[in-house]
Amino acid sequence: MIATILLTVGCFLFYIFAFHLFITKFGNPFLNRLLGLLILARAGQITYILLFINDELIYFPFVVKVFNPFYFVAPAALFLYFKGFITDAYQLKKWEWLHFLPVLFAIVDMIPWFDMNSTSQQATIAAMSAKKSFFFTSKIGIVSHQTNVFLRACMYTIYVGLSWMILLKSTVFTSVSKNNTAKKWLLFLISITTLVQVITFAPFFSKYLFMKNHSDIVSYQYILVAISLLLLGSIIFVLLNPKILYGYAFVSDVFLQQENEVLAKVVLPEQSTSLTKTPATKKNNAIDKTIINNIYKDKILACMENEQPFLDADFTLQALSIAVNLQSYQCSYILNYVFKKTFREWTNEYRVAYFIQHYHNTKRAKTIEALALESGFRNKVTFYSAFLKINGVLPVEYFK
Repeated sequence: MIATILLTVGCFLFYIFAFHLFITKFGNPFLNRLLGLLILARAGQITYILLFINDELIYFPFVVKVFNPFYFVAPAALFLYFKGFITDAYQLKKWEWLHFLPVLFAIVDMIPWFDMNSTSQQATIAAMSAKKSFFFTSKIGIVSHQTNVFLRACMYTIYVGLSWMILLKSTVFTSVSKNNTAKKWLLFLISITTLVQVITFAPFFSKYLFMKNHSDIVSYQYILVAISLLLLGSIIFVLLNPKILYGYAFVSDVFLQQENEVLAKVVLPEQSTSLTKTPATKKNNAIDKTIINNIYKDKILACMENEQPFLDADFTLQALSIAVNLQSYQCSYILNYVFKKTFREWTNEYRVAYFIQHYHNTKRAKTIEALALESGFRNKVTFYSAFLKINGVLPVEYFK
């Protein structure tokens, strides 16, 4: 009974979070969509479990039909989320769409399910209900469900491993800051995902690869208890960390404004005190917001001008947030709403300005490509593209 309530509440929250991430205008839309796909796949998995608990397997064909593509898209979405988060990406590169090719297989694989006659469907559902088995050998698509689960397990193993690897090598993980919310969030997400895969696929491998006589009832009870406890722990962790809840899972502009006010009181106590004594009018709120944004803006500009981190080709939004001791979503907010630019556009402006400043002094000693690399560009193609976009002409014409 407790497990049913917990899973139902968790499933409802997952659907709400996923829907919110798909429609919200705040934060990074690209990362929001990837995380939404990941959460939606988890919601489908919990729905799948709830059907077993309540013996409502008559809806099993519909659930499998709808969610199987999401199960196949989730591993790639996880990896691309981590990669995009760390590199501050705002869209997929053309070749990265290849990560989603397995989804086509999932869609095609599920088409034959409704071609099965009603007798075969009822027999499969009855067997699942009687044995309480999440894994069965019946062929409900092009391949058996057993093969389908095995392919998903292989995909998750590969992509979870790649996600761990890119995280451990990133500046987000290597940061020694005690208040690094981005690090805490990514570690939480990858840890939970890893545990879910172990919980879900361990009974499958033990039954079909090692222990042929493994009890389906034992597997059912093991998965039910483990998923319930993990879900409870996740809910408690997120609720106790509002910066994670409202900064990444349930992206909120209201929360961001509250964080801004807190920072303003720390950095400019005199101004903050005077503002709090003023009646709360729309005009005062606008002034308050302007002052707070200027605090962030000044910190970021000082970092860029004094330390010149943009000269590092691997410079990311997360690295900037660590350097100025702000959260990544706060830096993103200032770039998007104050500077009116994406992180990449804003950084490239600094790099192009650095190139122009040093060109005349080094043109005899260095080639254009060499100075471009020194300015922080990864290669000459990105340099020429950024230079043309900012100045309207190429370097050769600009320096005539």
